[in-house]
Amino acid sequence: MGRILLIEDDTDIRESLEEMLKHEGHEVTSRKDGRGVSQLVRKRNFDVIITDLKLPGTQGIDLIRKIKSHRVDSEIIIITGFGTLDSVIEALQIGVYDYVRIPFEPMVFLNIVRHATEKVDLQRERGKALE
Repeated sequence: MGRILLIEDDTDIRESLEEMLKHEGHEVTSRKDGRGVSQLVRKRNFDVIITDLKLPGTQGIDLIRKIKSHRVDSEIIIITGFGTLDSVIEALQIGVYDYVRIPFEPMVFLNIVRHATEKVDLQRERGKALE
């Protein structure tokens, strides 16, 4: 399946999501905050990056802008319990794949992740075919 970077400060949510994603066959790297994430995405190739909107020391939108400047082929999914219409609009304007409010249905979330992973796979295959 996919290589996923999960950035979530709530330990219970992070561990639950990590377990659920690994159970689906994904390789998951998790972080509790945004420190070091920019360097990590430059070194490793993630299919999907899942990040909380509110993180200690940074805002998820700012982190996404940094990530987007390094890894344009990764799809980004925001998860948040504090979303607003303005944050949804801003996230979509900077190219976020999806915006998921907590709490959410696990199967719906897993389908979003699966579709994002499939999109990245197709884009990479298309890129290889054009080389």
